[in-house]
Amino acid sequence: MGRRKKYPDIEEISNRVAKALKKAKIKYAFVGGISAWYYGSPRITYDIDILAEINKKNIKILVKEFKKYGLLINYDDALLLVSCGNRIIAEAPAYPSSVRIDLWLAKTNLSKSVLEHRQ
Repeated sequence: MGRRKKYPDIEEISNRVAKALKKAKIKYAFVGGISAWYYGSPRITYDIDILAEINKKNIKILVKEFKKYGLLINYDDALLLVSCGNRIIAEAPAYPSSVRIDLWLAKTNLSKSVLEHRQ
């Protein structure tokens, strides 16, 4: 717990992201450094990596829910990236720490399996 207190912005932003994804009914899992940090690794991270099942049908509601929690996604860019990219970048402008939010798109069988088996 002591380690978490050093990075309150990351924890607060992660909570907001999780709430927005739940409201949008999008399957997700925290991955990368943020998940290692959560489980006690001393690794320092300055971004939040999330694997998420985002598609053309749910991107509009996701943008809306993110906005409610003070998080920004450019809708036009996100719509394009859902079709031909692998990551959508979101921002948390209310926080001075410049934490980047990377929403990795679950497009492969492996990534979809991770979401099906997440805890």
